[in-house]
Amino acid sequence: MSKLYLAQFRIGRKEALRHRLVSAYELHKLLWNCFPGRPEAKRDFLFRCDEEEAAQKILMLSETKPEVCDWAEWDGIKEFDPVFPIGSLYCFRLRANPTIRAKEDGKLRAVTREEELHSWLVRKAEKNGFALRSEPEYSGCRLERFSKTPGGPGISLNVVEIGGALAVTDSAAFGEAFRRGIGRGRAFGCGMLLLKRIEL
Repeated sequence: MSKLYLAQFRIGRKEALRHRLVSAYELHKLLWNCFPGRPEAKRDFLFRCDEEEAAQKILMLSETKPEVCDWAEWDGIKEFDPVFPIGSLYCFRLRANPTIRAKEDGKLRAVTREEELHSWLVRKAEKNGFALRSEPEYSGCRLERFSKTPGGPGISLNVVEIGGALAVTDSAAFGEAFRRGIGRGRAFGCGMLLLKRIEL
């Protein structure tokens, strides 16, 4: 697996207002400025935004080293080579956008009930090379709506915070999930796995 970059920085309230960061889409557009000179490139980064008292704290995982932009206060950029041996244990946090495609009409709908959330997570675990090792906690469920252009079609995110413990069952699949994210809405701040190794 090739190296990745983990950047941490904060966007103050004044800069957030100046850049009109009123939705996850506007934040996504601003973060693209960290990767200049690639107008045709596909998104190759994940991010997570957490609100602080006077700023938005951003964690960003990318395949390309980001450039330091003057609209943020940067805490550092770490280059690392992720390795996930089979059987390794981690505490995890995931801000997800759980959805399911309805059989009746093929449309996506938000997954909100805890039993459905658990089924969704188990399916994602099986697909992405890990198994749950604790009863997950689900919190912070909320629905976000925004559009890319004024009056344009709406985008809905079903944002759920998930935490628990996991074990790696397939190193390659889990590494890809860590790199690419889990679930839908990854361009809008969902899908990034936060991990802390459990040492036995």
